[in-house]
Amino acid sequence: MFDDVVPDWPSLGTNQVAALPEGSKVIAMWSGSNGPHEYVVHRESGRIYARSQSDLAAGVLDREKVLTFVSRVWLPKA
Repeated sequence: MFDDVVPDWPSLGTNQVAALPEGSKVIAMWSGSNGPHEYVVHRESGRIYARSQSDLAAGVLDREKVLTFVSRVWLPKA
């Protein structure tokens, strides 16, 4: 499991984030240095959201967790 350390590899560009398919696992850090944490990509109404494992388990979507230009996003290392 991811250990909340900022990855030491380059983050994804805006076009790469926009191309992420539903269900992709990502690491995201929000503006204000909140994170990084591991999330699962969810697409809805043209937006790309990050859902935590607890969000998925509870069946909720936090609409404030939008993957945008103000967030840094990485793919986890394989």
